[in-house]
Amino acid sequence: MSQLLWHLRGVSGLRLVVKPAVSAVRKLSTSLTCYNNVTFGRECPDTAETVIIGGGIAGTSIAYHLARQGQKGVILLEKSELTAGSTWHAAGLTTTFHGTVNLKKIHYYSLNMYAHIAQETDQEIGLHLPGTIRLATTPVRVDEMKYQMSRHGNHEAPQCLLTPEQVKLLVPIANVDNILMGLYTASDGHVDPYSLTQAIAKGARKYGALIFQGLGVTTLNLREDGRWVVSTTEGDILANRVVNAAGFWAKEIAKLAGSDLPLVPNHHQYLVTSTVPEVKALKREIPVLRHLEGSFYLRMERDGLLIGPYESTHTMRQCEDWMWNGVPEGFGKELFEPDMDRLEPHLEIAMQLVPCFADASIQSVVNGPITYTPDVLPLVGPDMLPNMWLAAGFGYGIIHGGGMGSYLASWIINGQPPFEMTECDPLRFGSWTTNDYVLAKARESYGMNNAVTYPHEERFAGRPTSRVSGAHEVLESEGACMQIHSGWEQPAWFTSPGQQPQYCPSFQRTNWHEAVEKEVDLVMTSAGIIDLTPFAKIIVQGRQAAAFMDYMTANSVPPLGRTVITHILSPTGHVYAELTVTRTHEDTFLVITGSGVELHDLRWLQDYARRGNWNVSFANITEDMGCLSVAGPKSKDILSTLSPVFNGKFPFFSCKEVLETSELWR
Repeated sequence: MSQLLWHLRGVSGLRLVVKPAVSAVRKLSTSLTCYNNVTFGRECPDTAETVIIGGGIAGTSIAYHLARQGQKGVILLEKSELTAGSTWHAAGLTTTFHGTVNLKKIHYYSLNMYAHIAQETDQEIGLHLPGTIRLATTPVRVDEMKYQMSRHGNHEAPQCLLTPEQVKLLVPIANVDNILMGLYTASDGHVDPYSLTQAIAKGARKYGALIFQGLGVTTLNLREDGRWVVSTTEGDILANRVVNAAGFWAKEIAKLAGSDLPLVPNHHQYLVTSTVPEVKALKREIPVLRHLEGSFYLRMERDGLLIGPYESTHTMRQCEDWMWNGVPEGFGKELFEPDMDRLEPHLEIAMQLVPCFADASIQSVVNGPITYTPDVLPLVGPDMLPNMWLAAGFGYGIIHGGGMGSYLASWIINGQPPFEMTECDPLRFGSWTTNDYVLAKARESYGMNNAVTYPHEERFAGRPTSRVSGAHEVLESEGACMQIHSGWEQPAWFTSPGQQPQYCPSFQRTNWHEAVEKEVDLVMTSAGIIDLTPFAKIIVQGRQAAAFMDYMTANSVPPLGRTVITHILSPTGHVYAELTVTRTHEDTFLVITGSGVELHDLRWLQDYARRGNWNVSFANITEDMGCLSVAGPKSKDILSTLSPVFNGKFPFFSCKEVLETSELWR
């Protein structure tokens, strides 16, 4: 055991009295008062426009935004008390930084909302905006930061690169000897999650939403008219829609409705020190530090420090038994026993970064459940079940809460999302997403929280899934280096003779450039075969199939044997999806769409068919039908060896059923 851990265990403050970072006793007292006033102060209505299940940051934000945008009959049900679950013990970090454009928008909205909610509700939320500095201590991290700056462009929330000297000016207590560069976002900071959630809930009540605590959901039953009967411990509510925002109970709520969600809680630990003299002497609050190689965040907590490591893939822990057996009954504002051994390597690096931490006394250690999806992005949007909406799996719930609440409320009220965010669509996962896959990927995502993010990044836990095409073994034997998309293994590139199909990420030119150049040249001058099996394939069939497709798409419905490329438009005329539609029989259409939007597009079609009472049926044959594309100037010559059909005319945008006759095919 290192000297550091002996010191941490020897301090009088480390009595393992688990509590959140800020005024735990005051919070609990306040919440119990609110619990009594809200739960027993009025009777719960038996009808609702929207019932939201879960009183964390996500649930209260959805209630606030729905009510603020004018929706009546908004009811939030919390089985325990507001913030019970993951919200109350969160470290409260807020940042505009993210690798994708859409999530930057969500983060930016959240920060702006939080800056105004305190004034709107006259409630202090403990918002601090000292900025964030991501620290590069290796050359590859410098490359990563330059790459991120090159992609940042004119996005909201400006960021800039810092020299070690500039880092020292902003963080006088830091040792910058090993720092090569910093990435600074000035608008970042942290907030008190408990106070923030209470303020949002207060705002939701102000606009007419009803919040009931101590009221658990026991069953969910879908009626034939698409409405839900929400049975609670105090009676039934008939709701036009339900939003599952139940945090680490979300999987169990989904099962009440007859579905399942790819979620598992991971243990996340952080510690808070008592007063540190060097911190107390600072003239201003230092930015939140993120040491990427050390895999931890560090910020000021009053006159002390708060340090939260992301443990390695091998040492981190998951609530695996919760996935199989459910959350223990009554679990709400409980925490797990801290495990300082798992934190040791991260804390030693923190000592090097901020030397005064070495002499600090530990006031508290928090170890609580944070719910993860396989890719650490949340599940936000409609489920495949009618009028069932999801807002779950928030690994970074505090910064997502405000923006996601606005996003989902806008979608519910307007019938379309304010902007497309398929990376968070709850239907990006499917039947191939087994519990074992969820466990493996959530472990990988947590352990690689601060891993270098390369262009065309691949991660390998849980692979291969069941989603492999009939050509998979042949492609591998031909030297295919596989990548994964929507659960499908598909070739990214093919090796040359003697070359190994290895994943070698880099911010510079990597091992696949020459191979791809040869592939392009081959297809341009001769021909190539592409496995397009992952494309989503849906059969739309029925007496009204042609009329339905004409209603749903912007282009003309094709005649028999012909194909069109067309679009599904939203109610305001925006493009929701692009489809390739082929009429295979008079009342049957083969609809092809992208692999990443398979259920996203099917859900839209099914929803409109249900609401319009169209006489059509749908069959998702994506995994039942293979697809090989032959491209290049010699493609027709190759296909003609398989069937004489290809020797004659085969007009553009036409389709034919071809029966092979060639011995070569066999």
